Amino acid sequence: MNDDNLKSFRSFDDLLKELRAPGISLAEARALEIPHGPLRQVKYKWSRRGMAVDDLEIHEYILTWTDGGASFRYRNSQGSLQRTVTEKQYRVREDTADEVLAIVERENLIAWSKMKVDPDRQDSRFQPVDTTWSSSLSLAFRKPEEEGEMTVGISTEAAKQEGGGDVISALADLLRGCVRDEALLSEKTERSEENPSPMMGFFIQPNAAPASSSLTCPVCGAPEKPGKFCPECGAPKLWFCPLCGTENKRRFCTECGQKRP
Repeated sequence: MNDDNLKSFRSFDDLLKELRAPGISLAEARALEIPHGPLRQVKYKWSRRGMAVDDLEIHEYILTWTDGGASFRYRNSQGSLQRTVTEKQYRVREDTADEVLAIVERENLIAWSKMKVDPDRQDSRFQPVDTTWSSSLSLAFRKPEEEGEMTVGISTEAAKQEGGGDVISALADLLRGCVRDEALLSEKTERSEENPSPMMGFFIQPNAAPASSSLTCPVCGAPEKPGKFCPECGAPKLWFCPLCGTENKRRFCTECGQKRP
């Protein structure tokens, strides 16, 4: 076995340890030191799904920093079968970008990715049975002392369970506030039709061919092959949620909770 394979298996072991590790508290997250470089992107995603077949809306607020400064994109997606996606670019106020940076650093949000939802604790929010809402937050940082970026995902529900809901709300409000008519730079809309999603098992076509994809192993980068694990290193492959389209590595969708197909 060569060094590359050994490295892949070590990475797979690290992935399994992370998946099995218990979540940490808000106090522990604020004190945990995780080496990282400058913040490159903050993305807040909010979605709502109704019981009707095509009743889906997704809102994404994306603040990005480059050498040229901060930029902001808002992406709105309506429908799952007949999908309409509108993307808008906005000018960003410098004080808003600075305040987002300050919250991320002051609250040590990179470590909030270590908090996990406790399924035994009841969700205090009331959600009607015919509609569900979900949200997520992701941060991208420059890797410390090397090229490339590191991205972490934060469970907003875990943050609320641990008492960090006010911080998530403040950050989301700042990002939503970037959507201003007077700051609009560009806008584009695309429409597409897709095959019915296997929502709740009602639209499964037994004889239909599986949807094609271009997934690769998250550990070794090998091309996708049949099966749920990479034949090269044994790591679980990425998958896309059939309900909301979110990219995942775990058994359940981090956005809407749908079980992996």
